[in-house]
Amino acid sequence: HLDWLIVVIVPESDFIGEIRAAGQHIIVTGMVALAIALIFGIGFLRWVTLPLKRLSSVSQTLADGDFSQRLHLERNDDIGILAQSFNQMADQLEDSFNYLQKQVDERTLHLEVAKQEAEAANQAKSQFLANMSHELRTPLNGILGYAQVLQRDRSIDPKHQRGLHVIRQCGVHLLSLINEVLDLSKIEAQKMELHPHPFAFQTFLQSIADLFKLRAEEKGIRFMYNPDPHLPTAIEGDDQKLRQVLINLLGNAIKFTDHGHVALTVSIQAPNAKRQTPNAKRPIRFQIQDTGPGIAPKDIEAIFKPFQQVGNHPTKQGTGLGLAISHQLVRLMGGTLSLESKVGQGSCFWFELTVQSISDWPTDTVMGDRLSTQEIVGFEGPTQRILVIDDIEENRLFLIDLLTSIGFDVAEAENGQVGLDMLQVFCPDAILMDLVMPVLDGFQTAQMIRYDSKWSAFQHIPIIAISASTLNQGKAQSLEVGCNAFLSKPVDTGELLQLLQTHLHLQWQYASDVSLPQPVPSTLSDRHHAQPSPLRPTHPLSIHPTPSPSPPIPSPTATPPPAPEIESPPQFVLEQLCQCAEIGDISGISDIVAQLNEPYLAPFVAELQSLTAQFQIKKIQAFLSNFSGRNR
Repeated sequence: HLDWLIVVIVPESDFIGEIRAAGQHIIVTGMVALAIALIFGIGFLRWVTLPLKRLSSVSQTLADGDFSQRLHLERNDDIGILAQSFNQMADQLEDSFNYLQKQVDERTLHLEVAKQEAEAANQAKSQFLANMSHELRTPLNGILGYAQVLQRDRSIDPKHQRGLHVIRQCGVHLLSLINEVLDLSKIEAQKMELHPHPFAFQTFLQSIADLFKLRAEEKGIRFMYNPDPHLPTAIEGDDQKLRQVLINLLGNAIKFTDHGHVALTVSIQAPNAKRQTPNAKRPIRFQIQDTGPGIAPKDIEAIFKPFQQVGNHPTKQGTGLGLAISHQLVRLMGGTLSLESKVGQGSCFWFELTVQSISDWPTDTVMGDRLSTQEIVGFEGPTQRILVIDDIEENRLFLIDLLTSIGFDVAEAENGQVGLDMLQVFCPDAILMDLVMPVLDGFQTAQMIRYDSKWSAFQHIPIIAISASTLNQGKAQSLEVGCNAFLSKPVDTGELLQLLQTHLHLQWQYASDVSLPQPVPSTLSDRHHAQPSPLRPTHPLSIHPTPSPSPPIPSPTATPPPAPEIESPPQFVLEQLCQCAEIGDISGISDIVAQLNEPYLAPFVAELQSLTAQFQIKKIQAFLSNFSGRNR
């Protein structure tokens, strides 16, 4: 073995240079390769991603509603196929959108046309109803007006008085049917408005209860009125609409109840009713319950719809609008009309209203005066002159006959222009004027009297507008042009005389208080054959002074006791008659007497009809008092 150590010495410079050269070559080669890879990668990335970004952008444009954008790629790979498919989809979407847009435009046009036609039809319906209201109320004004005038004539025998009462009741019923249709039209057009004012609440309820008590007893069923002892004496509200609701509900209850009873309950829904402060708002519940046939659950919803009458009850009358209108009126007053009913047991309607109570209500109210309007035979003080302006002769004749029978001097004119000419000739104390007239209507006439200096001497004269229009704007417009009050046709004599009393400051004279000469009413023939007045202009106007009185009719100071042979009706009938006599309800007395057909009651009926024909309330009370206790 050789323990030799061989050492080779290579100079560093011989291999370090090669290593460095190889490293540099590798680095350069790597960088070149990396650069080439980056170039190819970026190119490939742009080749793939740019079409996708373009696709995304065009898709967003399509989503925004612009269907005109397309992908423009000339490629045969998958992206090119995707672009072609996308463009086809865009074309289909654009076609579908254009088709749908065309359909929408056509439907919109059709809907607009239909809307215009519906509005025109609704306007035509409203105009038709307004015109029909005017046309129907005009003849009704003559019918009801002359029925009221003739009922005041004490020379008409009881038999004919009864016929006049039937005429008036039928006219009032026809008027109520007309009003129901008009009310429904107003409700549908959302033109129904409330007209709140203070009124005697307890007296209001009692008058309704008295009315339906008689109707119920005529049908042989019981009527119960249960008022809360803490009800306010007076409240503020729309008594006309509240009366309409109660009359509809009570009328239906009595109409469909053949056995049992009908009950009206009015109560305060407050825990401390006694401690309520004056003029406080109180929730009051009105409940009408009956023992009629009841209403099936499936019919409860339909019963509040217009023109619907459910059930198989043989008594199907009216228009079928009562409950529908009542439901809407209660909602208008801030309540909800509710119903509970069981077939065979009866029904219960109720609603609650929050009302403003009035504590300082006078005991002597205007309602008491209205009950006595049919007894008016004259007025105290000098003769008053009334100018009646109306283009319908029948309307003028009714007002002339009514007013001259009370003692007014009356002049008539057929339009506003003639009425203006008549002012200087007649110098009236008040004007009753229609609003819709030819030549010069009531609005223009009132405006000229109030604001034209030519008629300044007559600006103080009260003007009462009388119109067959029931639209609120007619009433508002008449008051705006200067009318003092508005009265709708058919004219109610009580309301007319109340307005005259208010604006002329009259003090009435009543048949029960004084014995006046009975005037002879002027007739239509008298007017046409009268000699022309020397003051009469060329226009067709005429003056009707108070007719000359006939010799006084003797009036005994007291009604003598009935003869022994006069027999009286049953005690409950006498009680009804006494109740009507106490409140001065001549119409109610006549209704009861008309039902007394038994031969043995003929003397009793004849005597009572004679007194009611003369509106002798005090004598009726004295006559009935003679039978007090006879049938007990």
